[in-house]
Amino acid sequence: MSSKKTITVLGATGLQGGSVALKFLTDPELSTEWAVRAVTRDISKPAAEKLAEQGAQVVSVSYDA
Repeated sequence: MSSKKTITVLGATGLQGGSVALKFLTDPELSTEWAVRAVTRDISKPAAEKLAEQGAQVVSVSYDA
């Protein structure tokens, strides 16, 4: 069981969400303390695949009500 806290980033393949996810994945201090759950509409996007390669848990959701 991981002792890391989890941050969930909505819109993780967009500009703002992507920069937040990337910061947590690449910062030496943050990456040891936090796991990243990246939420996006399309997990087959290159940006989503890149986040997964960097260690994020990529999750698909529908934003439609």
